[in-house]
Amino acid sequence: MIPKESSLTNRQYVKRVPLMTESIRILIVEDLPTDAELAIREIRKSIPDCVFQRVETEDSFLAALENYNPDLILADYNLPRFTGLSALKLVLERSPQTPLVIYTGSKNEDIAVDCMKAGAANYIIKENIKRLGTAIIHALEEKQGHIERKQAEEALRKSEIRYRTLFENASDGILYLTPTLKIITVNEAFARMHGYSIAEIERMNLQDLDAPETSRLAAERLTRLMTGGTLQFEAEHYHRNGHIFPIDVSASLVSVGGEVIIQAFTRDITERKRHEREMEAVVQVSAALRLAILRDEMMRVIVDQISHLLNAHSVAIGLRVPNEDASLITCANGNWAQTAGMRIPLEHTRSGRVMRIGKSRVTTDQEYDPRLYLHLPIHDLHCAACVPLIAQGEVIGWLSVETLTALHSDDTHILEAIAGIAANALHRAALFERIQKDASDLALAYDSTLEGWVQALELRDHETEGHTRRVVQMTVDLAISLGIGEAELVNVRRGALLHDIGKMGIPDSVLLKPDALNESEWAIMRRHPEYAQKLLGPIEYLHLVLDIPAYHHEKWDGSGYPRGLKGAEIPLLARIFAVVDVWDALRSDRPYRPAWSEEKALAYISDQSGQHFDPQVVQAFLKLIVIPSSKI
Repeated sequence: MIPKESSLTNRQYVKRVPLMTESIRILIVEDLPTDAELAIREIRKSIPDCVFQRVETEDSFLAALENYNPDLILADYNLPRFTGLSALKLVLERSPQTPLVIYTGSKNEDIAVDCMKAGAANYIIKENIKRLGTAIIHALEEKQGHIERKQAEEALRKSEIRYRTLFENASDGILYLTPTLKIITVNEAFARMHGYSIAEIERMNLQDLDAPETSRLAAERLTRLMTGGTLQFEAEHYHRNGHIFPIDVSASLVSVGGEVIIQAFTRDITERKRHEREMEAVVQVSAALRLAILRDEMMRVIVDQISHLLNAHSVAIGLRVPNEDASLITCANGNWAQTAGMRIPLEHTRSGRVMRIGKSRVTTDQEYDPRLYLHLPIHDLHCAACVPLIAQGEVIGWLSVETLTALHSDDTHILEAIAGIAANALHRAALFERIQKDASDLALAYDSTLEGWVQALELRDHETEGHTRRVVQMTVDLAISLGIGEAELVNVRRGALLHDIGKMGIPDSVLLKPDALNESEWAIMRRHPEYAQKLLGPIEYLHLVLDIPAYHHEKWDGSGYPRGLKGAEIPLLARIFAVVDVWDALRSDRPYRPAWSEEKALAYISDQSGQHFDPQVVQAFLKLIVIPSSKI
């Protein structure tokens, strides 16, 4: 038999497949290009050297099956004009050696069972797309394993010598059993995998190697195997040193000299299982972190998730203190809960050493560890691990756990994987919080500057002193009543604040004239919206506030200035402000007239609905003014 090589990397994988000396060809049956692109990106993480073709109809699928000659097919379960099961049926009829993996957004377990019964190589839910690369590698390996076994059977018939050479030098374990599970012989790889010599194993039954759960399922698996075909499953075996390790098994019946025996190919999948466990932990922690926004929330999530995943009794996170040779415990639980807020010196401490060298440290006996945290209490728990938090190549802190049971290398790998996610999440959160603070400080600076401009204008034009501040809040209130969203209210406020800023360009002889303006002076005064645009336009962050300063003198009937806009052509914020501006002007004393009464001003506003003002804005304004007044 030609053995399967124990490899999961794409580079080694491609080398061991004699039929795939070029890029692996994958045919994707999918009607959504975005879903296909997501699948392609995920596959290339595990198999970089591959090419893709996408189809979505039966005709294009049949053409690709014949002309593209794919090594593997990835099919969506349900398409508008085609289905994954239909594609599977066609593949089994025309190219049965080509594995087909079905993926879908449905979590229906019955569908998954139907697909696997129908002959699909695997079934992946789109929500678990991170498993797609592993599933495709496994499907390709199964396909190649099938080819190899067929070739090996032919080689066995032709040359016993050639078979013996392959058998003895195979990198995967090969095992031959009687139907009663007595071991006939094994190859060197199988014996080495278990820590025994070939002679020692040949004196055993398979039950001597099976771990309890595998032994419990042995009778059922044997019954299924004896009905014919190849049986693929995962099992657990004892190593000579007593530890249990996982293996992948492919077993079938073969005839040797007229006697039926069991032939099994085995592979140690400890690394694969470790990787899967790491990925599950990473996915779980990442999902939990997506619900947290602030760093304090994230640290609590990280501590809780590690406690659950590693069954840790105590967990602590420490972050580097800027400009100090120390770290600060920012979050902790269990025995270390009371240490939150404590400063830990980097010198002569395990956490400090971990931060300095950027590598993890595992302690199996805390009581006698000379690099123990000098300021943390010692408990009956004797096993702990400390790993660095590294973001953007910089060590920003540490993550430590304390457990009752021993921490295995798998646990350390998981802790390091979580630490990587945690460090980057905390780094991004810190940047986000800093950006938010900077943005808030900048906004305050902007608003202070704008208010300074308005104050300068009012100092120049005593007639309108206080007018700007009065209309700002009323404009905001009216905008809210008309459904203007929270995000736009800052532009409403700034626009109202700057509505008359263009008057800075009006000469004193016109702006400060105590008498009525003549026609030429009015022509100059009417240019202040134009001056506002020229003044504010070059300032990028004020582009969104220009509507009010530039257009608040436009009128609903088109008789306003500077552009004579009509109706909805006038920006909504300008229509809102126009009502408030006129209302405050009418209710204020002027050198040429006293302030109007509320009743007279309201009557004027109502009368100008549809002429000067937008009727809907007038209606909202009257409710804003009249209803509160009636409740007094």
